[in-house]
Amino acid sequence: MIFSGSNLVAQKKQTFNELVTVEAVNLPIKLIITQLSENNEINFSYNSNLFNKNLLKTIKVQDKPLSKVLSQLFANTPYLFQEKNGVIIIYELAKPAIQKVFELSGYVIDSITNKPIPDVNIFISYTSQGTSTDENGYYALKVNMSGIQELVFSHVGYSPQIKRLDFRRTAINMERTLLQPKLKMLNEIVIDASKQQIGDEELLFDKYFEIFKWEFLGETQNSKDCKIANPEVLNFDYDQNSGMLTASADELLIVENNALGYTISHLLISFVYYNGRTEYLTKMRFEKLTSENRIQMAKWERKRKKTFQGSFQHFLRDLANDYMKDLGFSLYLVDSYKAKRSRKRIKRKGIINNKGANKLIDFDGMLEIRYRKVADAAYTNFSAATLQTSYIEIIDPNVLPTLVSNHIVNPMSLIQHGYWSWKRTSDILPLD
Repeated sequence: MIFSGSNLVAQKKQTFNELVTVEAVNLPIKLIITQLSENNEINFSYNSNLFNKNLLKTIKVQDKPLSKVLSQLFANTPYLFQEKNGVIIIYELAKPAIQKVFELSGYVIDSITNKPIPDVNIFISYTSQGTSTDENGYYALKVNMSGIQELVFSHVGYSPQIKRLDFRRTAINMERTLLQPKLKMLNEIVIDASKQQIGDEELLFDKYFEIFKWEFLGETQNSKDCKIANPEVLNFDYDQNSGMLTASADELLIVENNALGYTISHLLISFVYYNGRTEYLTKMRFEKLTSENRIQMAKWERKRKKTFQGSFQHFLRDLANDYMKDLGFSLYLVDSYKAKRSRKRIKRKGIINNKGANKLIDFDGMLEIRYRKVADAAYTNFSAATLQTSYIEIIDPNVLPTLVSNHIVNPMSLIQHGYWSWKRTSDILPLD
């Protein structure tokens, strides 16, 4: 991100609510900015080489707030803006480095019989990049990711395998992957969705399934358009003494997210609901839904962008790339998330501990994160909060959350409260 410090003397303090007028037809953005500045006495600051000369824009507005005019002008461009001391600063997000495309290939073999396993699901966790093995147990997958990622192998009747791959290397050798057949537990006591009779087990399953849906999918607007397509693969175990509900799945759990336009396959590693607290770990593969209706496709894209704003994924991306100040997040150290709490403002560098290519998140107490750009109306109505406010705690100071390639590689090292804990898997977007 580059911007110039020239022309920073403001003759008049500007606000984003100031009404402005501009009219231009197929003009370069730089000329439109010049027109805005001269006709409305607005002070701008930007690098002289910032704008693409071949990018032409048409705009005609009269007496509209400056913020809306700039948002319209910069729509579908890499340019952002902010106001500082009466000056509108225009800048561009740093362009990500070109990622190398890795070609992964190999065979998946039964560790007991040494025979190939067909139809094994293989995917990079939290992405849309995946494939399956053919009748010879062979797979080939092109991966366009950077940093450390997890490659998941899953098949009914076998214990899943997760390989952590470092895409910072020049080459990755896969060759053979062995899957261990699952042993059947003769004494396993579960509540199984496949029971057809009307009885206690079916009634209990329905009860626990409702709890699972609520805690796993969440209660946001997006969750209302999500459906678990194969609930019969779920098993529940409830301990009456402790009040602990656990869930497992015999195979990939399929969720149809019609709000964001994805079919999501979950490898459910763990799910525990206890005393109002939920812990779960899942590895997700995203597949985009398609529609011949362009309006529907555009609607999905808008909802994805809206969902990303202020999300935990948004925070991690900005934290990794030092966008905190520009993109709306404010950080505070607090002693609790209750109404009456002590609060101390902290900068990004105060919570990041660089260890080589990895970044460790390290702080004492609790971190409060406020997102100022937009408010989620559904959440503010739910919580009576005026801003999207979230809190995170580090469970064990000896196991710090590790930030690699814009995601946490050990997510169970953190506890979330507030806005982010309100949003669950129905509001997660793929890393790619």
